[in-house]
Amino acid sequence: MYASPSVVTSQRYFAIAAALLALVVAGTWLSNRHLSQQELLALPSQQRHALYVHTLETLETICTHAQGPDLTEYCREQTQFIVRLPECAANCQEICRRLAPKPTK
Repeated sequence: MYASPSVVTSQRYFAIAAALLALVVAGTWLSNRHLSQQELLALPSQQRHALYVHTLETLETICTHAQGPDLTEYCREQTQFIVRLPECAANCQEICRRLAPKPTK
């Protein structure tokens, strides 16, 4: 009926280890995201601007009429990327808002 003390202790150790692992994974992900942002900002402005123009053109042409899960996912990733660029001003932000997934009930 009741679990033995050694089983309860093992379950606690497992829960603590799982929580620590989740924290390490989350910390690594956040650190990599921060480094990626630093790398983006470190790009020479001409290269970053060319990347911005190309990505915005993709959003305005291909992604405006995207159909299918793969292309929709690709476009979602592109919107998440472009908003991290300092060149993404009001027009860019508006395009990204229009392409954002609509909430479902």
